[in-house]
Amino acid sequence: MAETSKDHVALYTILLDGADIPAEQRDRIKEIRVEDHLRLPDVCTITITYPKAEGIDSHPFTIGKKLEVRLGAMDEQSTETLFEGDILTLLPAFGKGGVGLTVRAYDRAHLMNRSRKVRTFQNQTSTDIVKKVVSDYGLSFEGEPSGDPHDFMQQDNETDWDFILRLAERCGFIFRVRQRKAYLGTKGIDETVELKWPESLSAFEPRVTAVQQVSSVSVYAHDPRTKQAIEAQVTSPEQVAQIGVDRGEVAKAFDDDATVHVATEPVKSLGEARTLAQALLDKLANGYIAAEGQCRGNTGVRAGATVKVTGVGSRFSGTYRVASSKHVLRSGGYTTTFANSPSHTLLGALGADGVHPAARFGANLVLGVVTNVNDPDDMGRVRVQYPALGDEAESAWARIATVSAGNQRGLLMLPVVGEEVLVGFEHGDTTRPYVLGSLFNGKDQPGDKLLQEQNGSFGLQSDQAIYTESQKSFTIKAGGDLVVEISGNVNEKVSRDWKNETTGQTSLKATQAFAAEGQSVSIKGTTGVTIESSATVTLKVGGSSVEVSMAGVKISGPLINIG
Repeated sequence: MAETSKDHVALYTILLDGADIPAEQRDRIKEIRVEDHLRLPDVCTITITYPKAEGIDSHPFTIGKKLEVRLGAMDEQSTETLFEGDILTLLPAFGKGGVGLTVRAYDRAHLMNRSRKVRTFQNQTSTDIVKKVVSDYGLSFEGEPSGDPHDFMQQDNETDWDFILRLAERCGFIFRVRQRKAYLGTKGIDETVELKWPESLSAFEPRVTAVQQVSSVSVYAHDPRTKQAIEAQVTSPEQVAQIGVDRGEVAKAFDDDATVHVATEPVKSLGEARTLAQALLDKLANGYIAAEGQCRGNTGVRAGATVKVTGVGSRFSGTYRVASSKHVLRSGGYTTTFANSPSHTLLGALGADGVHPAARFGANLVLGVVTNVNDPDDMGRVRVQYPALGDEAESAWARIATVSAGNQRGLLMLPVVGEEVLVGFEHGDTTRPYVLGSLFNGKDQPGDKLLQEQNGSFGLQSDQAIYTESQKSFTIKAGGDLVVEISGNVNEKVSRDWKNETTGQTSLKATQAFAAEGQSVSIKGTTGVTIESSATVTLKVGGSSVEVSMAGVKISGPLINIG
């Protein structure tokens, strides 16, 4: 392909490992294509022809080499780097007339997709984490503040690319890699490209919609440290896309005050909730306009850039954010197409594009707070309020998942009103909730008696009654001491024999009267029996008695025999 052709063909330069490719290879190039996207690594595809397969074995495009593509419009005197990355794929196609070789390269971000990792970060902001991750790839970094640090963040067997995008999404940030520099923040590319139809802009298809244009976004959650509600609501979006049709005008086209509530994203603080709500509101608000366009080749039209469109009437002229672009250079000319990505419009934000399905509330385990324990059917069920949905949403009656449950048998400590519980749903149906267990928090803490020095001991503590019953044998066995402390009365009733046996000493002590009664009572000592009192000891049988006191011994009865 010659350096210039009729129409608006650009100047171009291709470098491999920093050096220009040989002229004979340059002349074989049929097409250069560079695509970028806000959520994907940039990709460059070069198509080269080898008639009769001559030169196919000596081509210089080797996997692993550094590829740089520089382009410049015909009216420019210099080229600008449009792509810089690594060759990863070679696709030869052998046909009747020769061989067509497709060379595919990706920018440095492709390295972040090569392996999945599991690692943790503590007391670091999202920006801190991303800076650490990209440093592993030799990239410089620029990042905006992302809010409070995370107490704990885990990379869950994800690629570094997916992990970074997950962090960026919750902040409403863009993440991009250009050449050897990574960026995380809200800013796009600083330069604004001006395009006028029908001169520099040959085709343009905008779309304006009122779908899901809301007045506010709210996020509700529960703070496990304070046991208090987290409630965030935002109403003022940061408008990047702006045309003659005002977004406020579109949003108020209908009388209803449309809102969006986020119930499937757990947050740990009010600041995090506000950030998440603002990110979604900004995404929705800027999605009220979308467009696809084609213009004369322009290296400034890149993902993250803004284009200022004129010549399409006052209502559709304005600023559009580019989410993806495609630059194609072939013998017929150099063109650039651009578009909004569905994942960066209102449809993608709410999972309506079919590619990024929205999370359903019932598909997840959720936090609940018990509101009612008076089950009308006596099935031991409770009703809960979901903090993520606000204090007005009460659940259906939820069955309790316990260790065992049968007909008047099982193990149960019914949660009380105000207790935090973990709730799951049968097949995601929110009308069939199940309480899987209760949760301690910063206010309702287990305490030392249940923690038991955190050594794995079993603890059971109730602020109400404890009832245990067995239809057959009941065994209590301890390898150490058995301590029973009771503040009230003790009543024991044994229907059959009662036997107490010890290999050590036995002691019974009462601070008040002590009574032992039976049909017959025997006291036997193998070496001796001692009965001692600080006042009086009395033995009675019918009308006879023996009284031993400090004063002496008194014997009385109808007949006394001594000797």
